[in-house]
Amino acid sequence: MKEHPQDSAYSSETGSTTEPLLIPPSLLVDQDVSFGSTKLRKSLQNLGHCVIHVGDKGLADKSDTTIAQEALVSDAAVITSDKSFLKTVVTQGGNCPDSIIVVPKIKKLPEVSDTLTSLAEIIDTVSRSLTIPGYKSITRVDQDQGDFVAYKLQVPAEVLQLVPVLEARGEIGLSARELALRCERSTSTARRRAEKWVKEGWLRKERRGRNVFYAKSWLLEQVLGSLQLERTMGAQEGSDVVSHVNPPPAGGSRGAPSRGESQLDQPC
Repeated sequence: MKEHPQDSAYSSETGSTTEPLLIPPSLLVDQDVSFGSTKLRKSLQNLGHCVIHVGDKGLADKSDTTIAQEALVSDAAVITSDKSFLKTVVTQGGNCPDSIIVVPKIKKLPEVSDTLTSLAEIIDTVSRSLTIPGYKSITRVDQDQGDFVAYKLQVPAEVLQLVPVLEARGEIGLSARELALRCERSTSTARRRAEKWVKEGWLRKERRGRNVFYAKSWLLEQVLGSLQLERTMGAQEGSDVVSHVNPPPAGGSRGAPSRGESQLDQPC
């Protein structure tokens, strides 16, 4: 498998040179997750996780920003089926949790127990994988004919904090001086960081005369808009973040990004 620089915005569960977390992180399960308060919780607890359902904290009818804040306080990854969770939190000025895992809705079928066990296994794999310091982990889990596949991106925390103003400025974007004011850094440092984010694909650089401006990139819009991560993987160098709980069928994998792939009810 192709190796990528350590500072890549992507990570691979099996391609990483760093061992996964030995202590399983806490998980905060959103109200909209199928079987999240019962069977999925038990499957995750069997894998060693401390699992908190939003109902346990009286947050079942609270806003996404409130749930995100609880996740930060509890040092927990958020498990949700709401694809707009990230965008809602950052556009409303909330603090993004360190990890968001978006899972599909599960239908009530006779074999649902096996399905939930497989889903729990891939959540366990993703949640134990390390995240680059200063980045937030955004993962979407898809289901295809009983096989689960996870697409993981690592987004700079500072870029997510800039989303409200980037949204407001639209195509105009921000100058390096404006970025410096927003990030409370020197102009030269802000420019270096912006250039790094452009290289990673999170910002789009536009030169107007002698001035340079930075706006949302297509990749950032996709992640915020529809979380169609499988379509964004080919947009950036170093994308080998797909994990399979079950092996793909002979002849090729399903739903894999174009640049590499890897296999993969007690209270707390």
